Formats: sequence, C-alpha cells, structure tokens
Amino acid sequence: MTGDLAGQHQAVHLHEPAHRGATSWTCRTSGRTVDLDLSGFARTLQRPDGSLSRYQALGPVGFGWPTGSVGLPQGYYVFDGEHVVRLPRQKPRRLVRDRGTETDVCALLR
Repeated sequence: MTGDLAGQHQAVHLHEPAHRGATSWTCRTSGRTVDLDLSGFARTLQRPDGSLSRYQALGPVGFGWPTGSVGLPQGYYVFDGEHVVRLPRQKPRRLVRDRGTETDVCALLR
C-alpha cells in the first residue's frame, strides 16, 4: 500500500517472518542458548529512497537497539505487544509507543 504522507510519497510494507515459532540464540563467549518466540510481524513506513522512517511491531519480534538511541539501552530485544519506533534521518531512533514488554536478549544469555 502506498500513500501521500506530509507531501512525500512513501510506502507502507507489512513484514512477516519466513518461519513461525521459536528460534535459538547462542552467546559465543558463554555458550548459553535461549529459545525465542519471534512469530509477530511489523509494518514499516519507508521513504522514497527505501530507508525506514517508522517501524510498528506487533510482537513478539526481534529488534536491534544501537548506542545513542532513545528509550532503551543498546542491545537486541524481543518486543512483545505493540511498539512504534521512529527512525529520523539525522537523529537517533526513538521508541514512541510502548504497549508491551521489552526483553533484553543479551541479558538472558549472560
């Protein structure tokens, strides 16, 4: 689906995982493994150049959170419930809607 938003032509895409159910994650240093349910889906709003401007997750989905982003410490998270992340071009990403839980996968593997 495409639409005209704020005078710029942008596209909305629905992303679903190729596989449903649990995936295993292993820490290379500790050898610990955790099984994660990442069976949710996401809608993304993309700019004309293909870069993401908004990410709406209906989890559980996996999401990386880099250093300098607003709302969570750096890490890889499982977002369960509804989460919306804004991805401005020149600013850090920001968690703007949090209607669920965030599980820090790195903490599970320590």
